[in-house]
Amino acid sequence: MNKENDFNNWLDEFIKRKGIKLSETFTVETDKVGHLFDYESVIDQIKTATDKEKNGIKTMLIKLDYENRDIKAYLRHLAVPLAKLINAKVLGIESEDVRNQIDRMKAKEDLIELDLICKKILDIDFKNKKTKDIKDSIISRVNDKAFELIKEYQISSDEYLELLEQNKDYKRLEERKEQMAQDRYTMIWENCSPKEIVDILRNDYFYTDKEIIDDFVDEETQEEVRKYLSELSEIEEDCKNVVLDNGYIFVFDNEFCFSKLKEICEYSQDFASIREGLEIATITNSDVSKEAFLVKYDNNIEIIYNFYNKTSKEMETYEYEVFDMNGIMSKEELIEKMKEKLEHFEEKYNRLEQGEENIEVE
Repeated sequence: MNKENDFNNWLDEFIKRKGIKLSETFTVETDKVGHLFDYESVIDQIKTATDKEKNGIKTMLIKLDYENRDIKAYLRHLAVPLAKLINAKVLGIESEDVRNQIDRMKAKEDLIELDLICKKILDIDFKNKKTKDIKDSIISRVNDKAFELIKEYQISSDEYLELLEQNKDYKRLEERKEQMAQDRYTMIWENCSPKEIVDILRNDYFYTDKEIIDDFVDEETQEEVRKYLSELSEIEEDCKNVVLDNGYIFVFDNEFCFSKLKEICEYSQDFASIREGLEIATITNSDVSKEAFLVKYDNNIEIIYNFYNKTSKEMETYEYEVFDMNGIMSKEELIEKMKEKLEHFEEKYNRLEQGEENIEVE
């Protein structure tokens, strides 16, 4: 059994022995904001603390128990920093204590990065003496900044050494990542067609067209790739924002323009590989108060209807339906179908909105 489980089991047993009901609630006010907690939420928070904090809490609980003092009062006290964090994250209210905690946490993160910079620079084998002098100068300045942070945020030697442990195996981890990346690259080249390789490098790794062409050694394949890239560029050019006569604006939101979309819809294996929630195409009405967009969800493409909420000043989802790509053979047909659906949604929504206004008047 590890130390974490030992502490958690001890804490659960201690709370049970003291007869404290985990579901019992209490209120905490901080920064003039009240919060309702139960003791279970405090216990759960204690279990996520550092080993040092857990040891301190355990020592205090044993001391309070020995002195026959109120255990629940101490638990309520532990809920105060939790309430302050909620104020900061949810309500945007940051007390000075919370700001200091956040600044100290960020300083610790920076210390890890500064140590990593030093380790990486030390591993570089510069040849020229003047370059070596620069290396020493950089390391000295980085260390000076680290000592400033340690002093300003009162980070103890034990805390600092614990932070540096995170970089102990950085070289091994980087080599592993590099090897995994190389294996992935090799797998792509060994198992994919030139066109598939182009799609992967272009869409997943943001290669330029020139970088893609240069990666192919064979001249014949390079020419094939060049033609395919040219076709893709033409398709993408055709799929830029389309403004219709009535002011509707249509746009494909990503690389899945019509020909690609049609292609992946016909092959279930390719379609399944597209992540859920991927927005594909959007059509917006002239006053930009309502829109409909296609999104990949589960094994379907759905059309989602949004409207502009005047209160929140944001577009919000109103309803959605499965969108059938069968029978749609061109980008123009897709645009027309989406426009038709958005117009229908507008009529329906406007009738509903008008009905609500009439009820308010009555």
